[in-house]
Amino acid sequence: PKGYIWVGATNEGLHRINIETNEVKQYKNNPEDEKSLPGNSVRDVLRDSYGNLWIGTDNGIAKYNEKNDRFTTYKNKIYDKNSLVNDKVLTIKEDSSGLIWVGTYSGISIFDPSTNIEHYKKDPFDENSISDNLIHGIYEDEEGLLWVGTNLKGVNIINRKTNEIKH
Repeated sequence: PKGYIWVGATNEGLHRINIETNEVKQYKNNPEDEKSLPGNSVRDVLRDSYGNLWIGTDNGIAKYNEKNDRFTTYKNKIYDKNSLVNDKVLTIKEDSSGLIWVGTYSGISIFDPSTNIEHYKKDPFDENSISDNLIHGIYEDEEGLLWVGTNLKGVNIINRKTNEIKH
């Protein structure tokens, strides 16, 4: 909703500040409540083009529901390729087509709420895979190329039209 500032660069959960009243509301993880924030270490916050608020934590990604003031959480599920590639989220980016790119400790998950989740991971036997799995940043340029910054192996440029990856 308008009139709020969301603060998430903290180990104390997510904070919503009402800019008119200065009231602060804190959202934290509650292990007994599956609709709470999934983790207290918030790494990134994104407001997408549809108005949804996405929160990347050390324990999955959450989508905030304004109507009920709750979260829907997405996490890694072993043997489920249609889940988040890793729960430790470092960065979130919406591309020009509306897809949500989630950079994690183990690669990238591309989230399209209407279809499956896709992944980019380093494959030592495939030169056309990303160069490293620990993703620190994702940027889309004006040509639609996605620039992916990794921890140890530089930058990757992903061309979704041709499915080519340059290192």
